[in-house]
Amino acid sequence: MYQNSQVKIDKIVDLVVRWYGKSGRDLPWRKSKDPYSILVSEVMLQQTQVDRVVPKFMQFLKQFPNLESLAEAPVATVIRLWEGLGFNRRAIRLRKIAEILVRENYAEIPENPNELRLLPGIGRYTSNAIACFAYGKSVSLADTNIYRILSRVSYGIKPTTRAEIDKLIDSSLPFDSPSDFYQGLMDIGALYCKSSSPECSNCVLISKCKAGPEFLEAKILNPQSSVPYYPKQKRFKGSKRYYRGLIIKQLTKLGPEEQIGISDLKERIAPELMDYTEDWFLSIIKELNDEGLLVVEEGTYSRRVALPLT
Repeated sequence: MYQNSQVKIDKIVDLVVRWYGKSGRDLPWRKSKDPYSILVSEVMLQQTQVDRVVPKFMQFLKQFPNLESLAEAPVATVIRLWEGLGFNRRAIRLRKIAEILVRENYAEIPENPNELRLLPGIGRYTSNAIACFAYGKSVSLADTNIYRILSRVSYGIKPTTRAEIDKLIDSSLPFDSPSDFYQGLMDIGALYCKSSSPECSNCVLISKCKAGPEFLEAKILNPQSSVPYYPKQKRFKGSKRYYRGLIIKQLTKLGPEEQIGISDLKERIAPELMDYTEDWFLSIIKELNDEGLLVVEEGTYSRRVALPLT
């Protein structure tokens, strides 16, 4: 079933690896095979754009250069440094990973994806990415860019499913230079094989791509329709996730042991929040408390919240 496509993938490996060696993006986590640096970068890159991650990655490694320093850090310090990346639970989970590995694994990061997946917040993609980029393992790996490229290269303008691309990659393993191959695909996807405006004439894969010639001849008016289906994200502004982020942002502005009343916090975040029911806002506070992102203290006149001290 995959024979024709597998040959196609085999043919692009050398092309991509050579292109990556000359033209790959200069990203700080690619300068080292240090497993800790790659762990930090991969957790930061979960659902976050590269240009937002780069400065935070540099700051994070400067403050926490290894697992031991991260495991010993106060939770509030980690959250403050993470603020701006979003999905703040990742900060808590990353610190928890450091604690577990320091306590149970001699501060060593596993190279086996199955072992990595036992750690909090580490799923199939992140575990395989760490195994590949830190340890050179030839494993199946696909992010949004890779799914899009391999669908267009191997199947043309009619999109296939992500499950089919996963099978295609699995059937083609092992690859030579897997780290360079996957990093190269990600870069080609980010720079040329874009979702809605592919720049096929500049793409190193144009001679091997089934979709490229049809894009160049304008046979498809909406290139995005060739992308494997992925559920669209809901509107961010005004969502619960949006206000969760605003709450944490406000708490990071407090002093190390400073607290704020819940009503004052609600008023500071945005005037429009005052129209929401008290129960709705308190449900967000409870979620953040349950996840370890803040603590709730009973004050003399009202409940107060702050970032965790430990």
